[in-house]
This record gives sequence, C-alpha cells and structure tokens, in this order.
Amino acid sequence: MTKTVLLYGDSIFWGVNAKTGFRHDNEHRVNNVTREALNGKVEIISEGHRGRTMFGENGRFPERDGLAQFGPIFASHLPIDVVVIMLGTNDLNDKTRHSAADIANALVAYQEKMKNWSDFMGFAQPKILIVSPPDIEEKSLVKFAEIFGGSAELVGPTVDALKRVSEEQGYIFMDSREIARSIDTDGIHLNAAESRKLGAAIAEHLKVMLSED
Repeated sequence: MTKTVLLYGDSIFWGVNAKTGFRHDNEHRVNNVTREALNGKVEIISEGHRGRTMFGENGRFPERDGLAQFGPIFASHLPIDVVVIMLGTNDLNDKTRHSAADIANALVAYQEKMKNWSDFMGFAQPKILIVSPPDIEEKSLVKFAEIFGGSAELVGPTVDALKRVSEEQGYIFMDSREIARSIDTDGIHLNAAESRKLGAAIAEHLKVMLSED
C-alpha cells in the first residue's frame, strides 16, 4: 500500500514566494519537492494555510486556529503514515504572542486528536515529525514589519521548547533554521531555492521514518 504523509503548516507549506508575494510554481513547493525526492512513491498531502497558528486564533487574521482545524483535516486523509507539523511563526506576531511553552505543549493536543480519530476509524496512529519555524530576519521585514516587529527574538525560545516536547513525547524533530532561511526577501518566507532545501530535508527524515515499518 502506498505510504501517505500529511504536511500540516502555514504559508511555508502553502508556498508563499518571498520574491513575489504570490505562490511558488508547483515544482518549488515543499510538498512537490519532497515527493520528487522520494521518487514519487509516497503520497504527500499538503495542508498549508497562510497565517495558521499552532493553536488559538491569530490576532491578525481570522480562521487560522491550527489546532481547531486539525481534527477534520487529519481524519479526511486517513490512513496516514507520518504527520509533519511546521507551525509557530504566526503565534509570535504582535497581536498573538503565544508563549514558547504554550506553543510547544499544544503538540500533545495534536497527538491526542490523531489518536482519537485513528482509533475511531480503525487505523494505526501515524508517526510525527516536528519541523521548527524558520528564523525571522528582522532587517528584511518591510511588508511584515508591523506584524512581526520584535518577533525575531522569540523564535529561538520557541524552537527550544518544541525540541524539548518532541524529545519528551518521542517525536522526530528537525530544526529548519539549519536548512532554510528568508534570505534578502521579506524576512518571513522562502525563495524558491530555500523552499527546495526544506522539502529535500524533510524527505531525508521521511526516508528513515517510512523505512522503519
């Protein structure tokens, strides 16, 4: 049976092109890069929503509560072998500012939703890969300066908290800051080359995770 992976995230998984503000062409979107790196043998489902938070409403934009949205989305794609969660950036904006600990602790609620829906529908629970938010490049913030001003310094503690909870709960963790950056763009999003780096790095983790079954 074909393996299935759900990518659940924000504008990075949706594919905002930091150069244009629109959307990357298909070949540069994380899900398609990941699929290509896995030789097209794994179904990669992309569920990225611009402005999505790890939990709670985004103080800037409505209908972005990632935790509230997750259950029905997850259930609609079962069975799933791996869930990749990459969220947290939007929790740090000026009108949301969730704490690092609260952002990370929300991961347990995601796992509980996975268990409940998997049990209800009679499928095995998926493995979980947590990908940290990328750095926010404060000097490049122009369009997003008002929304994310002062947020850059909050990324590090958030990543540390996500790593801690991942280790405690047995999730696989990947620090995206070591892979891809918003280089000379808008301070938040990735250009095509950086998006491809991220997709390829996720694929390397998935190769290991999917081979362990």
